[in-house]
Amino acid sequence: MENFLSNSLKGDVRALENSNYGTLVADDAGFKIVTPKGAEAELSWKDIEKIHAFKRDLLTTDLICLAFEKSGTEEWYEINEEMSGYNDLLEALQNHLSGFALVWVLDTTLPAFATNHKVIWERNDVAVG
Repeated sequence: MENFLSNSLKGDVRALENSNYGTLVADDAGFKIVTPKGAEAELSWKDIEKIHAFKRDLLTTDLICLAFEKSGTEEWYEINEEMSGYNDLLEALQNHLSGFALVWVLDTTLPAFATNHKVIWERNDVAVG
């Protein structure tokens, strides 16, 4: 049974995603975060000032998180890799934020159980699509 489970998850980047942890939905205007209790928050592409990547140590595993800083405010929006739609959002970020790339993933992942905080994207005055 264990062998079957490990083979069935191999290569599936969405295997950790679960709507019980929240849902992320991206469109041409930005993205929406829906919490497990149904609360919603929206962030437009043009309002993203910085994106931070880091990990939370959950004792037996790490949780990769992204925090979005909203321009001109003290507001932050945090998401994580277990939220439904996380990998689709990563694709949308590459399509809508000039210069956003996934080169940060390995730096954030390793070493294990370290926070590995890094600013992975910052707005410059280039137009966002």
